[in-house]
Amino acid sequence: MTFNEALNKLANKYEKYGFDKKFLSDQLQKGIMNYGFSVRAAYCGMAMSLAAETGENEMFSIEDVMEVTGESREWVVSQIEQSREELITAGENSVEPAQRSTFYFPHGVSDLSS
Repeated sequence: MTFNEALNKLANKYEKYGFDKKFLSDQLQKGIMNYGFSVRAAYCGMAMSLAAETGENEMFSIEDVMEVTGESREWVVSQIEQSREELITAGENSVEPAQRSTFYFPHGVSDLSS
Protein backbone atom coordinates (compact mmCIF):
# COMPACT_ATOMS: atom_id res chain seq x y z
CA MET A 1 0.00 0.00 0.00
CA THR A 2 1.41 3.37 -0.99
CA PHE A 3 0.95 6.55 1.01
CA ASN A 4 -1.44 7.94 -1.59
CA GLU A 5 -3.50 4.74 -1.65
CA ALA A 6 -3.85 4.84 2.12
CA LEU A 7 -4.72 8.54 2.09
CA ASN A 8 -7.31 8.11 -0.66
CA LYS A 9 -8.96 5.15 1.09
CA LEU A 10 -9.26 7.13 4.32
CA ALA A 11 -10.46 10.26 2.54
CA ASN A 12 -13.07 8.37 0.53
CA LYS A 13 -14.59 6.99 3.71
CA TYR A 14 -14.06 9.72 6.30
CA GLU A 15 -14.15 13.10 4.52
CA LYS A 16 -17.94 13.05 4.90
CA TYR A 17 -17.36 13.30 8.67
CA GLY A 18 -15.23 16.43 8.33
CA PHE A 19 -11.80 14.78 8.26
CA ASP A 20 -10.20 16.55 5.30
CA LYS A 21 -7.33 15.21 3.24
CA LYS A 22 -4.78 17.54 4.84
CA PHE A 23 -5.66 16.33 8.34
CA LEU A 24 -5.59 12.69 7.23
CA SER A 25 -2.28 13.19 5.41
CA ASP A 26 -0.72 14.90 8.44
CA GLN A 27 -1.83 12.08 10.74
CA LEU A 28 -0.54 9.38 8.41
CA GLN A 29 2.79 11.20 8.13
CA LYS A 30 3.05 11.52 11.92
CA GLY A 31 2.55 7.80 12.35
CA ILE A 32 5.17 7.01 9.75
CA MET A 33 7.76 9.67 10.60
CA ASN A 34 7.37 10.02 14.38
CA TYR A 35 6.63 6.42 15.32
CA GLY A 36 8.28 4.44 12.54
CA PHE A 37 5.06 2.75 11.42
CA SER A 38 4.81 1.35 7.94
CA VAL A 39 2.21 2.98 5.70
CA ARG A 40 -0.01 -0.07 6.16
CA ALA A 41 0.28 -0.02 9.96
CA ALA A 42 -0.39 3.73 10.07
CA TYR A 43 -3.40 3.26 7.80
CA CYS A 44 -4.81 0.44 9.97
CA GLY A 45 -4.38 2.47 13.14
CA MET A 46 -6.07 5.50 11.66
CA ALA A 47 -8.88 3.44 10.14
CA MET A 48 -9.51 1.77 13.50
CA SER A 49 -9.52 5.10 15.35
CA LEU A 50 -11.70 6.87 12.80
CA ALA A 51 -14.16 3.97 12.73
CA ALA A 52 -14.47 4.10 16.51
CA GLU A 53 -15.03 7.86 16.37
CA THR A 54 -17.62 7.78 13.57
CA GLY A 55 -19.37 4.46 14.09
CA GLU A 56 -18.16 3.15 10.73
CA ASN A 57 -17.02 -0.44 10.35
CA GLU A 58 -13.56 -1.45 9.26
CA MET A 59 -12.33 -4.88 8.28
CA PHE A 60 -8.73 -6.00 8.53
CA SER A 61 -7.02 -8.93 6.88
CA ILE A 62 -4.73 -11.40 8.57
CA GLU A 63 -1.88 -9.60 6.82
CA ASP A 64 -3.03 -6.28 8.31
CA VAL A 65 -3.00 -7.77 11.81
CA MET A 66 0.43 -9.31 11.17
CA GLU A 67 1.78 -5.92 10.05
CA VAL A 68 0.38 -4.05 13.05
CA THR A 69 1.32 -6.61 15.69
CA GLY A 70 4.53 -7.94 14.18
CA GLU A 71 3.27 -11.46 14.86
CA SER A 72 3.37 -14.46 12.54
CA ARG A 73 0.46 -15.69 10.45
CA GLU A 74 0.28 -18.78 12.65
CA TRP A 75 -0.06 -16.70 15.81
CA VAL A 76 -2.76 -14.46 14.32
CA VAL A 77 -4.74 -17.45 13.07
CA SER A 78 -4.39 -19.19 16.44
CA GLN A 79 -5.76 -16.06 18.18
CA ILE A 80 -8.72 -15.96 15.80
CA GLU A 81 -9.44 -19.61 16.48
CA GLN A 82 -9.08 -19.13 20.24
CA SER A 83 -11.48 -16.19 20.17
CA ARG A 84 -13.93 -18.17 18.08
CA GLU A 85 -13.84 -21.06 20.54
CA GLU A 86 -14.33 -18.68 23.49
CA LEU A 87 -17.40 -17.19 21.80
CA ILE A 88 -18.85 -20.63 21.13
CA THR A 89 -18.21 -21.68 24.74
CA ALA A 90 -19.89 -18.49 25.97
CA GLY A 91 -22.90 -19.23 23.80
CA GLU A 92 -22.29 -16.24 21.57
CA ASN A 93 -22.52 -18.38 18.45
CA SER A 94 -26.08 -19.50 19.12
CA VAL A 95 -27.85 -17.38 16.49
CA GLU A 96 -29.65 -19.00 13.60
CA PRO A 97 -27.50 -19.30 10.45
CA ALA A 98 -29.66 -16.76 8.58
CA GLN A 99 -28.91 -14.19 11.30
CA ARG A 100 -25.15 -14.61 11.35
CA SER A 101 -22.80 -11.98 10.05
CA THR A 102 -20.68 -12.68 7.01
CA PHE A 103 -17.02 -11.83 7.21
CA TYR A 104 -14.89 -11.18 4.16
CA PHE A 105 -11.37 -12.59 4.10
CA PRO A 106 -9.73 -11.24 0.94
CA HIS A 107 -7.01 -13.87 1.00
CA GLY A 108 -9.24 -16.82 1.89
CA VAL A 109 -9.63 -18.79 5.07
CA SER A 110 -7.67 -21.91 4.21
CA ASP A 111 -5.27 -21.22 7.09
CA LEU A 112 -8.13 -21.37 9.60
CA SER A 113 -8.61 -25.10 9.06
CA SER A 114 -5.11 -26.04 10.16
